[in-house]
Amino acid sequence: MSHPEIVESSLDGEQVAAEVPLGGEDRLLVTPKRTLIYRGEGLLSDESVEEYPHGAERVDVNEKRRKAEIVLDYGLDGTRSFSVPNDRIDDALHPVLAGVLSAANVTDAGETVKQTYRFSELTVVVTSQRLIKHIGGAVWDDEYRSFHYDDVIGLDFEEGSVATGVVLETEGRPERIKAPNEQARDLRERLENALFAYHDVTSHAELKAAVGGDEDEDAPSEHAEVAFDEGIDPLNTGSIGADDDIEAGGDSPTESDLTGADGATHEVPENEAIDGDAESEADAVVDRSEGRSVDDGRSSVEGTGAEMTAADVLGDELRAIGSDSSSSGSDADSTEPGEPTEAGSTDASGSAAETTTDEDGRADAAVEARLDELTETVERQTEAIERQRRTIEKLIEELSRGR
Repeated sequence: MSHPEIVESSLDGEQVAAEVPLGGEDRLLVTPKRTLIYRGEGLLSDESVEEYPHGAERVDVNEKRRKAEIVLDYGLDGTRSFSVPNDRIDDALHPVLAGVLSAANVTDAGETVKQTYRFSELTVVVTSQRLIKHIGGAVWDDEYRSFHYDDVIGLDFEEGSVATGVVLETEGRPERIKAPNEQARDLRERLENALFAYHDVTSHAELKAAVGGDEDEDAPSEHAEVAFDEGIDPLNTGSIGADDDIEAGGDSPTESDLTGADGATHEVPENEAIDGDAESEADAVVDRSEGRSVDDGRSSVEGTGAEMTAADVLGDELRAIGSDSSSSGSDADSTEPGEPTEAGSTDASGSAAETTTDEDGRADAAVEARLDELTETVERQTEAIERQRRTIEKLIEELSRGR
């Protein structure tokens, strides 16, 4: 895989055993002797490479909400640390710890680190040749215990409601490890596969035959129940390490919606009922006593002693309109086309219509121009907001990567 020029220069020909992406162009690279942290050019920093030798005496992990910190303690030379996204901590820790174990001669050259597990304050590392166990606040220091597969004569498991017990029989003494049930199956499969491969067997029975020798007739069978010591509390679930195998000194596998306005339809209440002695819309009756007419679709005449329905009034109105229309029609017919009107008269309605049309045209043009101006302004503001959004997202991303 190709690397940026600044990384190639820092490697100086050294082989990369593992590489872990940290988001964007940032990445973690592990060699047999050191860990390199490459940071691409961003808003907060220029392109850079930092290196951390594997000769550490202690490894710690500090996890926060967005990012986690891996701390390497070099004893008298002090401590150094680097940050990674919180969701990549196990992927990053796995190859780094493999390099530290190799530098401390805990693992041999060519020994592959299969998996790293963190169960609260218990760290378990499965390699191709041994199981490493560390208890304490640190992920690893010189208080670790190592169990080489040459010394393992049996392997058993006992499932519980919260945790699964892993029992390694070594020289007659069982070594017990409790793993939360969420990770117990993965630990069991990897440990069995590594142990069977080391002894070139395929089952527990073959393992007993290969490493157990002649068994006493009174010795418990392979599947005898194993009792756990009292006082061992179930461990809290921790994080599983990266799945990729890392060979120390060798090759390693790669590895919101916006809710609009309410939109509820508000009914416009109908006109309140009109108080009074009205019968119906078609037959409204005049209040003769006070001489008042009832409106809102109801027609009447002021009190004269005679009642008149809305239908009667409507008929009179229609007849009047018809009469006016006939009169207007006859007047229009009596005037020849193109003949001027009476002297001194002007076509006032025509002039008013033309004036109204001109004013409406000018108003429409003004409104259209204003709308175009507002649209252009909104588009510019939208582009500016989008640029700001991308900048903020990039800042958040860089901060989460530990910059």
